[in-house]
Formats: sequence, C-alpha cells, structure tokens
Amino acid sequence: MKKTYFIFLYLFLATFAKAQTNYCGTSEIDSTLFVQMPYYGNNAYLYTLIDSLEQNRGGGKYRTRKS
Repeated sequence: MKKTYFIFLYLFLATFAKAQTNYCGTSEIDSTLFVQMPYYGNNAYLYTLIDSLEQNRGGGKYRTRKS
C-alpha cells in the first residue's frame, strides 16, 4: 500500500512541478544602456569592487589573480 501511495504521490508531483524556465531573471537592457554601466570596459572599477568585498569579509577569497 505504501509503495502504491508513493508512486501516486511521485507521479502527481512530477506532473505539476514546473521549472522556472518561462522567463529569465535579468531585465531587458539595450546595448546603449549597457555601455553606460560603470563596469563596462573599466577593470579598475571591478578591482575596486573586489577589494571592497575583501575588506567587508576579511579575506582574499574573491581575488582570482595577483595584482
């Protein structure tokens, strides 16, 4: 009886479970807006961001290369 119950439960949940693939979580952005972002083509901004994360967390685990 338990086996039948679990099979029914599995089939019920499997048919009603939906993946979150209907939409992308990122917003639509135009290429002109993307170019205006502060990190576009500016690695110094990204390194500053990484350094600020390291200071807040107290370690260097975000650094991927020596600078």
